[in-house]
Amino acid sequence: MKRLVVLLLVLCTAGVTRGQGTSGAGVEAALRHLDEGNRRYVEGDYRGALQAYEQALAAGYESGTLYLNMGNAYYRLDRLGEAIRHYAKARRLMPGDRVVQHNLRIAQNRAVDRFSRVPDPFWRVAWERAVATVGPRGFFVVGLLGYLVAMVLLGVRVWRGPRGPWHRRALTLAALVAVVGLAAAFGAALEGAEPRAAVVLVDEAALREAPGDTASVALIVHEGLLVDLLERQGPWVAVRLPNGATGWLPADTLGDV
Repeated sequence: MKRLVVLLLVLCTAGVTRGQGTSGAGVEAALRHLDEGNRRYVEGDYRGALQAYEQALAAGYESGTLYLNMGNAYYRLDRLGEAIRHYAKARRLMPGDRVVQHNLRIAQNRAVDRFSRVPDPFWRVAWERAVATVGPRGFFVVGLLGYLVAMVLLGVRVWRGPRGPWHRRALTLAALVAVVGLAAAFGAALEGAEPRAAVVLVDEAALREAPGDTASVALIVHEGLLVDLLERQGPWVAVRLPNGATGWLPADTLGDV
């Protein structure tokens, strides 16, 4: 695993996938922080590496490889919850990456809690892969192109009259692409607006049957457990465990993915 980690650190600057509204100076600053983080990691200064990576994130960058490197640094510092959290963030952006899956599995094998996981439906897996690959902007561009083509074809139909069955089929297809693309862009934007999962970051926390310190304790969960977020109510969060069981945890015991 160590050789894989070093290789990924070398490739980190090439793995940047997102820079939202960042100026040229911001890009240069982010790349400097990435290089600094990589150097510090190789030298064994994991805290310094994390500090540099956080500065790269603050400069407006987000990438699966960056989160993977942060997970590796947290793992070296024996901060299991944060390591799993950042591996999960990396998986969200690179859902098919084998190294991410491998590192996440190694970290989760050290966690105290072991639950059989209820598999996600196939459409959920396909949707998450599509969102990670295309993103809201990509869906919007596809929908916009479909809309423009549909408008051109409609204009031709209005000004020159019906052009035959091929024209009607092309117009229908373009309109369908526009509707699906724009709807997918809206759905993908909502998907990224609110985290759907979180990781327990404290040594242990009481999962309660209702929000509030006086509610009955269903069970005790431990650091590193990955849960689905269902609902927020003040300082409490409703979560679903991998086996499908539900309960409430204090929000300050969790880190969003």
